[in-house]
Amino acid sequence: MKKQVIILVVMLVGVLSVQAQTKSDDYFVYTKDAKQTEAAVAAEEGGEEAEEKVRDVMKERFPFRRLCDWRKGMRFLVRPDKRDYVMRSFSDSAEQRKVSITSLRHKILTYTGHDSERPAHLFFRCEDDGRTYTYEVPYGDFDDYCTNKLGVPSLASLADVDSARVWLLGKTLVTKLDTYYKDVDYSESGAEEVSGLRYKEVKVVKVGIGTRSYPVKLVVADSLGNEFFQTVAISRTNSGLRDDEFSLMENRGHLFTDAFEMLGDEAVPSWEYKGYINKVVHARHSMWMDKGREGRVNVGSLAAFTIKGVKSVHGTRYAKLTLVSARDNRTYTKDVYFRDYVDVDTVADASQKVYDLLFSEGAPANMKDVNPAHLDAISKGIVQKGFTEVEVMLARPDTHEVRAGLRGSGTYEWVYNEMNTKHLRVVFNSKTHKVKEVYN
Repeated sequence: MKKQVIILVVMLVGVLSVQAQTKSDDYFVYTKDAKQTEAAVAAEEGGEEAEEKVRDVMKERFPFRRLCDWRKGMRFLVRPDKRDYVMRSFSDSAEQRKVSITSLRHKILTYTGHDSERPAHLFFRCEDDGRTYTYEVPYGDFDDYCTNKLGVPSLASLADVDSARVWLLGKTLVTKLDTYYKDVDYSESGAEEVSGLRYKEVKVVKVGIGTRSYPVKLVVADSLGNEFFQTVAISRTNSGLRDDEFSLMENRGHLFTDAFEMLGDEAVPSWEYKGYINKVVHARHSMWMDKGREGRVNVGSLAAFTIKGVKSVHGTRYAKLTLVSARDNRTYTKDVYFRDYVDVDTVADASQKVYDLLFSEGAPANMKDVNPAHLDAISKGIVQKGFTEVEVMLARPDTHEVRAGLRGSGTYEWVYNEMNTKHLRVVFNSKTHKVKEVYN
């Protein structure tokens, strides 16, 4: 514990040191063999459009702070986009006059607090000229305004950049997009697309400033030394975008978790798999799993597990499940497809590969309406007289048709007649909802 505290203090000192020593010029990084050209600067000033699941370790290191939760000392770099050049958003506090955003471009502003007037004002000290600047809230009081996602225009959060330099620089990632960017001298925008990069292992070689919406520019290099970059949002602090806007076509790929996956001890499950963690499931039928040093083993139907981890398998559409057995407390792994990421109709032997064809929720031994004496027959796919509906569904989890029984018989039927399955007709008593007859 003492060692962990020391490490945490060292890391914190590292972040503070970066903040104390880094000037605005140090936040601009480029892929090798390129520099920012006058054309690129002119285009930016002229208003070209800016570029655009789990252990919460990323949230711990890159916490989202809504405007209400801003702390004095938070640092931002003035990184205006096209819209910001139209309106004069900041005032010089001493001279009580509006200032052009161009005069503040690429300067670092430190947040010093706000007032509670109406309209409210936020105050910043410029690290470059030592002057104090004010941003006037466009409507209502501070409490009304601070709950939205608009924040303060033109300001890119340096907290994300500084933290990325501590936690991501030198780390190995896997690319999840096909197209990234590289800096060039001959393009008006200063960058061009590079394609064919999906599922490559890369190392983060530089971390700098991106845009207001995507403040972290990650420059990565592949095994051959080729460099390319993506601008990403991590905490989303002051990004100016609502959460749902990140799913729009022009914003896709600019979330860190959309653009990269971490490897090694720093790897975390993708956000889309978060809901599966700690879920109790059982095998719908027998399947192969990996069991550590014992290698590949066959797991029988109804075997119960708790899902302890889900992680994308780079280079594929698989996700790797880490499961702990309820029977022997041993750890197993299984590569699966999730329906959201694959067309099941195109998957050969889908029943052995697709998550919801492999697993169902719950541990059969603990389920209501399951007689432990029936579990052996159920695990073999056998349906017997006296079974409940739950037991029949465990024994035969495949698709069935529900039919009404003969008039006056007091029964109803489940009929299994799908192609490539064992045909079966199960007759239930309408009052007890237990199996009355079974016809193979």
